[in-house]
Amino acid sequence: MSDAPAPPPRDVVIRAETARAEGGACAATVTISTPFWLYWLDIARAQLEEALRCREEAARVQAVGGQYGEALTGETRAAMVAAVASAACIESFAKTVATWAGDDSAFRGPAARAAFEILARSFAIEQAALEERLRRLFDDRNSAIHGGETSGESAPHPPGVATGPGNAFFTVERAAGAIRLAVELLEGCVAGAEGDDVSSRLAGRLRAHAPGIGGRVAEIWEAVRRAETWRTRRGASEC
Repeated sequence: MSDAPAPPPRDVVIRAETARAEGGACAATVTISTPFWLYWLDIARAQLEEALRCREEAARVQAVGGQYGEALTGETRAAMVAAVASAACIESFAKTVATWAGDDSAFRGPAARAAFEILARSFAIEQAALEERLRRLFDDRNSAIHGGETSGESAPHPPGVATGPGNAFFTVERAAGAIRLAVELLEGCVAGAEGDDVSSRLAGRLRAHAPGIGGRVAEIWEAVRRAETWRTRRGASEC
């Protein structure tokens, strides 16, 4: 059995440094960064895929007259986690950027507003609707975490059935919208890192993570496309 150390996990950034040891000798050290914001993005994508799987299962069971309630509940659970994870990705990334910029105290106040201010300022992102989209996403996150038990009249669910209002709220489509915002924001920041208005230190840190972001994008956009076209694809399959 080899005693060689295991390779670092995917996306972990390692920077070599030199530390001054006692007595003046130099000792090599490393700083290891773990990008939780990318891991939250992975969680969001996996849960979007799970929500899609549950939606397809519900539709299949419904078509043969079976009980599809558990599958729709599975979709709700997965969509909740996808929305929460997408918001967590953005919040964690914004806090990371503030730290990279040397001002980790900049993240203060409501999370949506703080994330918008930090990212828009750091990467010269100018999207008039961005702050409102962030606010809605963080409202969804708060509804999932702090909302408690919900009750109310039945509401229409995309497969064409009536469900509880909470189930009709956290759907494949809402999960897709949440992760779409997270990916668009990360892609915008990567693009903005090439601009002249971004500090070289900040740009360098983000460029180190660009392969990790880019390696996820194609899979995420494919899942989002399938989620956002579910009604159309479903209708075509029934013709």
